[in-house]
Amino acid sequence: ASAGGIAATSRAGAASAGTVTVGTATGVANAGAAAGTNPAVIPVDYAPGAGDQTVGVGMRVTWTDPNLTATVAPAGNCSVNNTTRVVTIAVSDAANLPLAATTLCSLTFTVAASTPPAIVALTADLTSAGQGCFDAVAAPTVCTSTNGSIDIAAVSSPTVTYAPTAAAGVAFPAGGTGTTNTQTIT
Repeated sequence: ASAGGIAATSRAGAASAGTVTVGTATGVANAGAAAGTNPAVIPVDYAPGAGDQTVGVGMRVTWTDPNLTATVAPAGNCSVNNTTRVVTIAVSDAANLPLAATTLCSLTFTVAASTPPAIVALTADLTSAGQGCFDAVAAPTVCTSTNGSIDIAAVSSPTVTYAPTAAAGVAFPAGGTGTTNTQTIT
């Protein structure tokens, strides 16, 4: 069958829809990168359906909280405008072959200091003008999307305890993680 025939079959519903999923992560205001939660890394993944003929995806991911700033990778697939809070993703297979399961873009969000706890939606837009999935002849294919989010966690202050003897040490629980670091006072 020609590429056009395959695309027509795909649009007619013989193929299963591909899915774009924006991931989720937890970010902590004021936390250092060593904690692994600030910055928060969010994958935007594509999973083809059975018989899916999608060779490219064009979409946007938006958020509303001005306390989040993003960087993106790879730069060839995606770009970011932190003023308008929009990530633009444009990925296509150079040989016009159907996309395999892949990460289209990785979004790295940094949470500003003193940001209050919140769950911030990351909205996937595949339906606005110029957005969507397409086949080898640039005809639309059916694809769906799942929104993601960033859970901005509260940062707790460490609790300092002191044992009766200096040799016993002072316990410094890490804020927000529940782990303990004990140092000896000499």
